[in-house]
Amino acid sequence: MASGGNTRNRRTARVFWACLPAVEDVTANLAKTTRGEACRALQDLIRHLTLVGTGPPFFTKVMFFFGCAGAHFLDQRMVKGILALR
Repeated sequence: MASGGNTRNRRTARVFWACLPAVEDVTANLAKTTRGEACRALQDLIRHLTLVGTGPPFFTKVMFFFGCAGAHFLDQRMVKGILALR
């Protein structure tokens, strides 16, 4: 799954999808925030147990696709490709 969440387990998947509305407030302002501000906002959601089953892959993809300034994402597949070309 491209979300970066661990959704293989049905219980975890339900919890993960139930948490996504909490991201709406953060995504509404991503185009106006810096990468650091967006990362802190999303990490605050995890600290307050608003988001469960997510991590940096989720954050970087959300920031990239919602237009956060300077955002990019680097996941395991991209790293393997870069290392193979290197």
